[in-house]
Amino acid sequence: MLIDDPHDTENVVSDKERQRTLHNFDHKLSTRLDDPKLGVIVMIMQRLHTRDLSGHVLQGPDGKRWTHLSIPMEAPASKTYIFPLSKKDYVRKEGELLNPAREGHPELEEHKARLGIYGYAGQFQQNPLPAGGGIFKFNYFNLWPKLDRDGNEQYAELPKFKTVTQSWDTAIKDKETDSFSVCTTWGTCDTGYFLLDVWRKHVEFPEMIHAMNELATEWRPGAILVEDKASGQSAIQELRRSTLPVIAIQVDKDKVARARAAAATAEAGKIWIMRNASWSRLYLDELCNFPKSEFGDQVDSTTQFINWVNQTGSWLPAYYESENEKDRRYRIEHGLPVRYTMPGVSFSGVYVCVYSGCGKELLPNTVMTQARGLRFCSVAHSM
Repeated sequence: MLIDDPHDTENVVSDKERQRTLHNFDHKLSTRLDDPKLGVIVMIMQRLHTRDLSGHVLQGPDGKRWTHLSIPMEAPASKTYIFPLSKKDYVRKEGELLNPAREGHPELEEHKARLGIYGYAGQFQQNPLPAGGGIFKFNYFNLWPKLDRDGNEQYAELPKFKTVTQSWDTAIKDKETDSFSVCTTWGTCDTGYFLLDVWRKHVEFPEMIHAMNELATEWRPGAILVEDKASGQSAIQELRRSTLPVIAIQVDKDKVARARAAAATAEAGKIWIMRNASWSRLYLDELCNFPKSEFGDQVDSTTQFINWVNQTGSWLPAYYESENEKDRRYRIEHGLPVRYTMPGVSFSGVYVCVYSGCGKELLPNTVMTQARGLRFCSVAHSM
């Protein structure tokens, strides 16, 4: 089956029209092969949107089954192409034009002027992600591992991180049309901030809380940032009952303003992305198309972390002392242990007498009085 240019350039910007094309492929065309085991679907098209049919199948659950051949008009980086039958290879250098005898730089400049940066990136570069980008430009980001002069990866160990931070953008509905819940995990070192992992799913509240605990166990962050609104408020209350280092983030600016504030840090070359991570292409696609990207959840998680780091000076002791004291008071007032003498052993928790003004620590072997689910150092206090 051959599919040639399934989108109309005028209608692709319409979510309704674009979704109709995706629906027709998923529910009609993809089931029409005479022999499903041996049949092949070939899709020939220019890229017109991050969620056009090509993007839809590549980002879908069976995306790895597709062979993706993309040859941009201007080579964004040096690349070796190997012909499948002759096995000959052709090295295309960065900036090399596809067919300069037919269309050279003067002709391409005319196309750029007519189509604009977004149109040219899709139709000529076969990537709806503009080379320049929107608020975040693609060349702002560093990719790890680095490449040598021949374009080969320089395998080196990641730098030693001073601390790890997780930044959550929460959404609790389970419909495909709703926003994603996103957690970005960042490592801080002398050279900047490394994006180590991106977790992104449509989830309901219990599943999100479960994921928060699992990701915290996996990465052991020194701080977990959660926006203090809507579903984030419920998540903050739930997580503060545990031992996780949750910090509530107050937001007083819109998404675009927060992105513009964070872009300077990226422009300074302080953000590193894992080159070969499964999530890296979709992550950069969303950030560099923002605010025109279909979703903005990864953007929100990223800008929340960057702006928090810039505001707090990375790790201001006074800031943490304030947050830790809030957490300590919450634990005392709700009868929770303030610390453990043996990590992971529940009965070894150290409590503090909840009686106002007392503050006496109640170690595991201390005689204590319990009333209303709270702990006191004496019977008189609990009366």
